[in-house]
Amino acid sequence: MAPRTLAAPDIELLAPIGSGGQATVYRGKLWSGGATKLVAVKLYGNSDAASWSYRAEREILWKADHPSIPKLLGFFDTTSESALIIELLSGISLARLIGSAHRNGALFSGGVIAYIACELLSALSYLHGGLDGKLSSVIHGDIAPDNIFLTDDGKVFLLDFGAVYSPHKKAQQLFGKRAYLAPEQLDGEAASIWSDLYSLGAVMFETAILRPFDFPQFAQEFALLRKCHVGLPETLFLSIRACLAPTASLRPKNASLLLKILRSGAFAAQEDEKQELARIVKVHLSTLTPGLAREF
Repeated sequence: MAPRTLAAPDIELLAPIGSGGQATVYRGKLWSGGATKLVAVKLYGNSDAASWSYRAEREILWKADHPSIPKLLGFFDTTSESALIIELLSGISLARLIGSAHRNGALFSGGVIAYIACELLSALSYLHGGLDGKLSSVIHGDIAPDNIFLTDDGKVFLLDFGAVYSPHKKAQQLFGKRAYLAPEQLDGEAASIWSDLYSLGAVMFETAILRPFDFPQFAQEFALLRKCHVGLPETLFLSIRACLAPTASLRPKNASLLLKILRSGAFAAQEDEKQELARIVKVHLSTLTPGLAREF
């Protein structure tokens, strides 16, 4: 269904399922053609920053067509509020899954980590390529476990596009979460496709070892990764290390190349890993306290 302009009365907000940045996400009900559909409603505030984020995310989701980017169903924009109506996903954020795995002392398999990495690299390749030519290169700018959603059927989604395309951005301004920002961003440089790859590397490191990457301890961190996750395939280990290189020029040339490297070998067929991820998500969902967010 193509996105459409909606009036606020078309939407009924049911319950909040998440918040952060410039918006709150609600589970909602959309009336369309006499029928109703459960959706995610991302409701923005009325600040200038919220307005920029709303317009940036609306443009990306409106034009995007990728299996790891949520579908935009509609939007409304008034003088007092604006909202995006997005497909409702059932699952858990990578951040919550990592936290649960850490508490249980259970590492993810190398295959599952590689599967998540490949799905995200596919999305980044699409974004960095300008949505197959619909736009100039799109930098996500806020890749972090909170913005990665894993569904109960094993799909991987990249969320929150409010950090892209802000005309008021300046080199010294920082967007995204510090633990996942590239060193050059912390030094005041603007985001780039290579800073996105750094953020992805930081996320994959954390998924493997269940705690954030500590950049000042670069050598020790990778020695610890080898020691703690002996089942991590060498190709994946080297890919994570390359993404986390201290300077952009030392990182992979682009997301497409890195995806090709990962998928050319042991990770060419990933249906088993997809099913394993679905099983893990379902197990963790079954342990959630009733009322905790299980959707986006």
